[in-house]
Amino acid sequence: MAVDYLSALNVGSGLNVTQIVDALIDAERVPRETQINKDIEERTVSISALGEVKTEVKTFKDNLDYLETTNTNGLVVASSDDAVTIEANGKIAVQPFAHSFEITQLATKHTLAFTGFADTTSSTGVTDLTIDFGNWDTGPVFSPRTGNTTVNLTIPPGTDSLADIANVINNAEIGIAANVIRVGDGNFALTLVGEEGAENQIRITAENTGTRVDGLSYDPETNGADSSNEIIAGTDAEMYIDGVFVSRDSNQVDDLINGVSISLNKVSTNVATVTAQYDKDVAQETLRLFVEEMNFMLKKLNEVTYRGTAGSDDSGPLAGDPLMRSYLNTLKSMTVKPIKGFQSDPVYLSNFGVMTERDGTLSINATRFEEYFDANPDAFAALLDSRAITDSNLVQAELTGSLWEPGVYSYTNATNSLLDPAPEPPPADQTRLDRAMNLENGKYKITEGGARGLALTLLGNGEDAQVFIGKSLLQTLTEFSEDILRTNGDIDTKIATYNDDIDDYNDRLDELSERMETERARYVQQFSAMESSVTSFKKTGDMLDTFMETWKAGLKG
Repeated sequence: MAVDYLSALNVGSGLNVTQIVDALIDAERVPRETQINKDIEERTVSISALGEVKTEVKTFKDNLDYLETTNTNGLVVASSDDAVTIEANGKIAVQPFAHSFEITQLATKHTLAFTGFADTTSSTGVTDLTIDFGNWDTGPVFSPRTGNTTVNLTIPPGTDSLADIANVINNAEIGIAANVIRVGDGNFALTLVGEEGAENQIRITAENTGTRVDGLSYDPETNGADSSNEIIAGTDAEMYIDGVFVSRDSNQVDDLINGVSISLNKVSTNVATVTAQYDKDVAQETLRLFVEEMNFMLKKLNEVTYRGTAGSDDSGPLAGDPLMRSYLNTLKSMTVKPIKGFQSDPVYLSNFGVMTERDGTLSINATRFEEYFDANPDAFAALLDSRAITDSNLVQAELTGSLWEPGVYSYTNATNSLLDPAPEPPPADQTRLDRAMNLENGKYKITEGGARGLALTLLGNGEDAQVFIGKSLLQTLTEFSEDILRTNGDIDTKIATYNDDIDDYNDRLDELSERMETERARYVQQFSAMESSVTSFKKTGDMLDTFMETWKAGLKG
């Protein structure tokens, strides 16, 4: 506080003017300053709480991602023999099965070797290569594979060495691996290795401006001597599944059993049994982890939005925040909403014994879980595995993209069309859109409507089928958390707004400080004028006192 020099000198009114001015200024400044500082503190706490929520949502999503990559829907795949190994294809549907496998032949890669070259850098004289893919039948007779396109490669002048030719073939990326190997001193070879399968065998003709170069060509149909260049013939994998003969052009087979990849490792000495069976204990442990993650997020949102008890100051930092309340309500609703597209009837989280407690957290009724899982184990996929399946062994389904909508669609084999799900509630005329599917690369695909991204593969002639497209609760929760975490999303926008508010509040404090200084100067000026008047009045009083004293003295004389 400033020193009141007028009072100290005992002149003027004798009032502590500085103290009075400070009191007047404080009476006007303190309430406003206190409110602004309170607003700044509230915004700071809210920013901190919003940042904490975003951090917790990131942890929640990371845990969901981990659960997604490690979870099993309780269905365990296995093989009884190391000749065959089997694994589930991520989120593609797997349903219980048991099949016998007997492998009689593995798929091999067509391998050619052109030998007798003294070095890798000398000119071969080759100017052009013509390559086709197909099957070398008995004879030998070459039959181009379906869709074969002849590959013509030009060898630039001066770059026609053995190493150069290998580079040209490899850079063309046509499914042939070319390598130059040292066979012995002064003896090098060019090897060509194709892809697995009888239909992927190689026919190659090397030319020098139209003249055939025998040492680098393989076409035994026109030149029998070329047959010596073949090291391994390309063959298909051959096997018996449940006694039925099956062949494939690869030892990695993905299209025999829906949802699994089969690796053929060697010719069988015993019949292998491959199975997929539900494991209730595995599923229950997975559900426990899932509920634990849900409770983690529910608890956090409940804490920050808690409105407090009457008469106490224990509310959460975001108690009145509508955005946080909407997140909490959305998360709660996900625990009770029907999950469509997995079966004819929707699946609910409560089917598996998941219940909501009074404090808003979730718990698992083990007895209820076991009863429902035993009766309907495939429904567990609704919690963890988005998928597309059909009710026919002759129609296999797969999904790509994210534009599809969950539901039960109807495939009509005769017209290759897909009928949209029945609306809820059904319209009076029962109208449902029937959309044509387009055949692309052996699969019937659809590019419009709720099934966009669906592809159907027909085995044999196919048949009518129900197509079940389901989005799991896990995916729904992941999308929910991704929306919260996206850059410049609602939380980022709110934090930016609150930071702007704090800047505005600090500007108000500066303005208040400047205004108070102006007010102080005005008060000081006013009190200074008053003190001047009081001083003048005192001088007049003193003069009158002197006059009266003099007059009194005159009367006595």
